Amino acid sequence: MNAGDRQWGKDMHTDLLDAVEWAVKEGVAEKGRVAIMGGVTADMRPSPRPPSAPRRSGAGGHRRPSNLFTLLRSVPPYWKPMRAMFDRRIGNIDDPADKQLLESASPLFSADRIKMPLLIGQGANDPRVKQAESEQIVSALEKHGLG
Repeated sequence: MNAGDRQWGKDMHTDLLDAVEWAVKEGVAEKGRVAIMGGVTADMRPSPRPPSAPRRSGAGGHRRPSNLFTLLRSVPPYWKPMRAMFDRRIGNIDDPADKQLLESASPLFSADRIKMPLLIGQGANDPRVKQAESEQIVSALEKHGLG
């Protein structure tokens, strides 16, 4: 369980790529026709990918954080006791030493490098991941002519 600590958008993303590679190898999916769908699992952030890894065709997310700083600042009051867990697992927004970790794991800060199609859905009343997370990434994509 702790292997994912501080690996948001890093080794956790590699796990998704490994699953895609397995699905293609087993004939479950077709190379170049794979999309990753999920909440926090649909990683929109561009990341280094081994040349042998199957390409994804797209990603889709609902409740997908685009900026870990704004996500963690908007934690609802009933989640406050879990803040220590978020600091350990994702990174601490109040610790300057974690700034690079959180920026590199937040799709918003590399939106200009997103090349695959994205499907973004968001509930206006979601207490966990605020609508601003989706609005931020959509604005950033549009700014770079990708929207």
